[in-house]
Amino acid sequence: MSSEDFFAKYSQGETSDDEEFVEWAGNYQHYLALHQEITSKLKNVA
Repeated sequence: MSSEDFFAKYSQGETSDDEEFVEWAGNYQHYLALHQEITSKLKNVA
């Protein structure tokens, strides 16, 4: 399952709250924040 699919299910409460899932969700949220920041900075360069 992709991280995007997992996070959608996790956000809707469709997964358990096992430590691995909580960590995966946190890592994916961090990825999303970094991706947004990089995308924003790249738009300012052009």
